[in-house]
Amino acid sequence: MKKTMSKSLLMTALIAGLCIWGGQEAFAAEKLNEFALDEYIVTATRTEKRDIDIPASTEVFTKEDLEKTGTTNVASALSNALGVTFITYGPDGASQGSKNSNISIRGMDRGTLVLINGSPLNLNGRYNLEDMPFDGIERIEVVRGGGSVLYGSEAIGGVVNIITTNGVKNKVSIAAGNNDRKSYEASYQLGKLSLAASHKEWGKSTRTSEQFTSTKTMHYYLKDMDKDSIFLNYNFDKKSNLMIQHTESEKSNDYFFGRGYADSLFGKNRYNKVYQYEKNFAQYNFNDGALKGNIYFNEAKTETDTKEFLSSKGSSTGYPKFSNAKDKNVSYGFDINNNWIVGNNKYLVGITYQNEKYNPDEYANDQWDRNNYSIYAQWEKDFDDKNNLIISGRQSWGELEEEILSDFSGQIQYVHKLTDDQSVYASVGQSYRLPYLRELYSSGDGYLAGNRNLEPEKGVHYELGWKKEAENHLWKVALFNYYIEDNISYTLQDNGTSLCTNEDVKNTGVEASVKYQGDNGFNYNIGFSYGDPKAKTRKDNALNKNVKDYWDRQYGRFQINGGIGYTYGKWSTNLTANYMWQRVASPSSDHSFDIKPYLLTSMNIKYAVDDNSDITLSMENLLDREDNFGGSTTAYYSTPRCYLLKYTYKF
Repeated sequence: MKKTMSKSLLMTALIAGLCIWGGQEAFAAEKLNEFALDEYIVTATRTEKRDIDIPASTEVFTKEDLEKTGTTNVASALSNALGVTFITYGPDGASQGSKNSNISIRGMDRGTLVLINGSPLNLNGRYNLEDMPFDGIERIEVVRGGGSVLYGSEAIGGVVNIITTNGVKNKVSIAAGNNDRKSYEASYQLGKLSLAASHKEWGKSTRTSEQFTSTKTMHYYLKDMDKDSIFLNYNFDKKSNLMIQHTESEKSNDYFFGRGYADSLFGKNRYNKVYQYEKNFAQYNFNDGALKGNIYFNEAKTETDTKEFLSSKGSSTGYPKFSNAKDKNVSYGFDINNNWIVGNNKYLVGITYQNEKYNPDEYANDQWDRNNYSIYAQWEKDFDDKNNLIISGRQSWGELEEEILSDFSGQIQYVHKLTDDQSVYASVGQSYRLPYLRELYSSGDGYLAGNRNLEPEKGVHYELGWKKEAENHLWKVALFNYYIEDNISYTLQDNGTSLCTNEDVKNTGVEASVKYQGDNGFNYNIGFSYGDPKAKTRKDNALNKNVKDYWDRQYGRFQINGGIGYTYGKWSTNLTANYMWQRVASPSSDHSFDIKPYLLTSMNIKYAVDDNSDITLSMENLLDREDNFGGSTTAYYSTPRCYLLKYTYKF
């Protein structure tokens, strides 16, 4: 894979934009919607509804909300969402090869389906949101709970739908901070064409990792990191558009001998790894009123270069050694649906197709592929102004090596309006997930060993909720319960690889939140959640019999998150925090053990110099804590307090 985009390419785009618009009238980007406190949401039911009318637990992040978090990418920003556990392996949400940053909803590991405008971004369970900036994003809708009936495999924990913009503001920005951080961004509108580009750098970090269950441990440091992105959107007319998103990154990590090794080895560089990621996503969308849909192409490439300086015992004989590994994932398909209204009845029928390709080793040219098909339907009945019933179903087929995996999932949802601005709801639904191709066919030479005996996951979800909008407040409470059979997880083997196995997962919990938007520039939101996610491994599907055949805890039980903001004149300030406690680390073969709570904090201060320019100071980890984001035997610690100062000019 090529290196990340050179800064000269980005600067060319910046200068070109300024030159082009130096002699033209600036375009004022038109926002798709102006959202009130009770937002209109599309993802939960595939039709636009007020949040108060939706029988699901939902949350919306506008682009302004994302920027207020003080973070710089989608993965880190979503760590502020209620009911979300954030797992990362480096600064700014960095990944390490197959270890990708993860957004776990309601304690459901590998159960988050990420969409772009309704098309799946997931590839073999990876979505690389840590490389995606806010450029080109209009808003993000988060739906907690099973969403497989409307969106297919993987939506067991919930759905994250990234909705892109049809128009961008003309602006350029430059930023710098500690840890050798730098950022360059530009966006401009050329008639029907929207363009946004960014380049971000992060220098050496003091972040380290540590193994809890070993007397010897390796420490890793981020040496440097570069991230680049390009976003393009072209509106053919009011009914159709073409969107292209390209992101790539390069992360260099050094690994040093740490605790438990001889004094002569402590602090010496054992090896260096360079991880390169490239992701391309293209999508054509059309909306002709009743008939709407999309066609998409999704590709991700990963390349890892390893340079070993010493053996695991510290010997230099035969070293240095070099190795290189590449894998590639591709999917493409379509999703088309039609809806119509007959009296008080609304009907929606749709079809989907997806082809998945997985190449675990480009040098060996091994490739696996699978065709997935589904038909889904939804019937909605308004009995009167206060009572609404929704019944949905999806029949899916997965075709793999002359074997057909078939599944039918159904869902029933009911909403009762107590008043125009207050409702209660009940929902019962099923969900499922097909095994990823890498979970079936990974060779075991690296981190993961595939298991062709894996069964598809199947779950049932129950939810009761209450919502109310009153006096600039939006209140929400949800009670939930789910039970997942044959959840696909990993069990560590004696040879150091992780074998894919089936387990059962369950959780019961409650979520409550309030959001306030005042007329005086003051706003706040606060949320509380409790859950008790547990898992039990099935021995009959594990080649390695050293598995946990008992209910063992996962993640954390309690979470409080929130934010507070105030705008006065040219100044605006926002502070966010997310505290999770009664946490555990859950090794794949050993009993879980307690780990300390984590506290994510960030602040964003913005000063509008004039109508065309502003200055923003973003800070993360305000308390300079050393928090562990790992969920197993290895701790991955938070980055020390960091800041980024940005200047933006709009034209």
